[in-house]
Amino acid sequence: MAKLFSKKKTSLILTMFLVIFSVLIVFVLSRRNKELNTRTNASNQLSNYIIPKKVYVLIYNPTLQLEGNPTLVEFKNWNNPNELVQQLENWFLVTSEERVRYNIVSIEEIDAIPIKEDGFEYTQASYLECLEDETECHKPDIADYSEIFNNNSICEKFNNGEFDELWMIAGPWFGFYESRLTGPNAFYYNSPPLRGTSCNKLLPIMGFNYERGLENMVHDYGHRLEDTMKKVYGSWDRNSSAHNWNKFALVDSQANSFDFSGCGFCHFPPNAIDDYAYSDTRNVRSYCNQFYNYPNLDNLSDNTDTISCDVWGCNELGYFRWLFRHMPKYQGYGPDKKLNDWWMYLIDPNIVLTNIVPDYCPTITPTPTPTKTATSSPVITGTSTEDSTPTEDPETTITYIPTSTEMVTESPIDKKSDFNKDGKVNIVDFRIFIECYKAETSECDLNRDTKVDLYDFVEFRMDYLQENS
Repeated sequence: MAKLFSKKKTSLILTMFLVIFSVLIVFVLSRRNKELNTRTNASNQLSNYIIPKKVYVLIYNPTLQLEGNPTLVEFKNWNNPNELVQQLENWFLVTSEERVRYNIVSIEEIDAIPIKEDGFEYTQASYLECLEDETECHKPDIADYSEIFNNNSICEKFNNGEFDELWMIAGPWFGFYESRLTGPNAFYYNSPPLRGTSCNKLLPIMGFNYERGLENMVHDYGHRLEDTMKKVYGSWDRNSSAHNWNKFALVDSQANSFDFSGCGFCHFPPNAIDDYAYSDTRNVRSYCNQFYNYPNLDNLSDNTDTISCDVWGCNELGYFRWLFRHMPKYQGYGPDKKLNDWWMYLIDPNIVLTNIVPDYCPTITPTPTPTKTATSSPVITGTSTEDSTPTEDPETTITYIPTSTEMVTESPIDKKSDFNKDGKVNIVDFRIFIECYKAETSECDLNRDTKVDLYDFVEFRMDYLQENS
């Protein structure tokens, strides 16, 4: 990303930029006025819980003796898996407005390629041939999850409370699903449930690929959201507004009965006609901003905005941040008897089955889970496997109730763009931002990706607009 400013810029250029910024504020305010008014006038209350989750990470990164002993990541010059872990951890912290707090409790690197479910095992030579020619790759591709669980005592550690979620990171053709569930009454999670383990409650298993970028990792969570909410509501019909998940995911091009959209879903933003069209500039009527009023969703067709990809920056990662930030995040139950906070469902699939509000949590003294700070400029990555056709899973219930350590009342958090700590985000903070931007100091890393770039300016702009609307 080219820098907007250099140390050689004159004060005249800075003054001109301030003028341009002021004009930009007026322009964006005029376009976002309806959205901001919706936020301001909402009668609902934001959820006051943080959701801390401990993550156990397995990295499959074999040493290639045939090539002089580099690791696979080094040999192919792929992304550093340790750094991508922090990228995803920080992305959720920022996108959830500091409510989802993944905490990496253990990272283990394994010098091997997983055995396949049918017993096939790559040699180094056959795997390198696969990378050169996909027709040489073994099919079916799925790894033997049971073998992985047994070799690493996964359920034993999980049942002892050592972690809440498993992330597995590997190269292409290692055979991991994007997301999977195991445990009692596990349901379809963009893949068939992993049966026959000893895990005593639902364990989410994410599969990432260090050949890919952060956008692919977040994409995996987009599919996780789809199957989570399909389970919550019992169905998903793309041409229906019968329940709130249908309303949220509605896309006009995928729904013959509607000429407007909601917020979209993983492969289809609200204005998309084709898969993965995150940069589509087509204008569409969308009521997505009405989800800031959740669960009050009356007269949606009469309360639309005309939008295109510019509202999320016309890129995949921007779309998912926009999508997840519109996801309901409010207190209590709605008229449909579902939680008004869909983040709880997404992050803890056990709550999908119980549908229980942890109402004892507000009385707990806050003990926020610490988060890591990256020590070097990260290289980001992720994965994407072929989508499977969802299969229905019968409605089931279990007796698990979230423990007191899983959700705690959120502590007040300072506005990250209030650099001079006067309680306001204003032009003074913008001048400070410009100075630390030129110096590339960590104070300006507003999205916590360990880089100071244009995306931090976007974060500042959002804080400024919300403060001064």
